[in-house]
Amino acid sequence: MNTNTSKDFDKEAAEWDSNPGRVKLAHDVGAAMIKEINFTNNMEVIDFGCGTGLLTLKLQPLVKKITAEVSGSPSYSIIYTPLNPLFESVFFMAAR
Repeated sequence: MNTNTSKDFDKEAAEWDSNPGRVKLAHDVGAAMIKEINFTNNMEVIDFGCGTGLLTLKLQPLVKKITAEVSGSPSYSIIYTPLNPLFESVFFMAAR
């Protein structure tokens, strides 16, 4: 990934979740997925391009494990904070 793009993502990601429209969109996407997919507590899923983890947070309570794939710069500090109590069932990996 282009270094400038990576730095731009880090800068925007720090405040991404402060935009109510983005939070609502992630909530609505998660709600639509939950309506269409019968998630169970023995499923393992992957959230490609998880960004700040908004969708990951929505789906995590419904499954056994989520692998949250971070595209670009691994901005773990952004997604680690809200996911802290959920670490046992969320695995993070960075795409390179």
